[in-house]
Amino acid sequence: MPFSLVGVLMYYLCMSIRNKKWKPLHIVGLEYILAALKHFDGNRTQTAKAIKISLRCLRMKIDQAYQLGYEVEPPKTGVEEGYCDPRAKNVD
Repeated sequence: MPFSLVGVLMYYLCMSIRNKKWKPLHIVGLEYILAALKHFDGNRTQTAKAIKISLRCLRMKIDQAYQLGYEVEPPKTGVEEGYCDPRAKNVD
């Protein structure tokens, strides 16, 4: 099932009209990227290819989402055991 940009944008448009509350475009874009990331189970390479952006751009958008307080889908495949995301907060 291909990931549909049009479908996600239509969903946000309908929700905005229903709630009479518009979100800034950069927030809609971030939420779109995070939805795509979730769709591909955290696989950064597949997500970047599907939404036609570079892997570097995707990483920068993920960093931006972290800074804004969004939860980001962690990678589920291709990760060595004991991997720790350097951006994750330490809970000691």
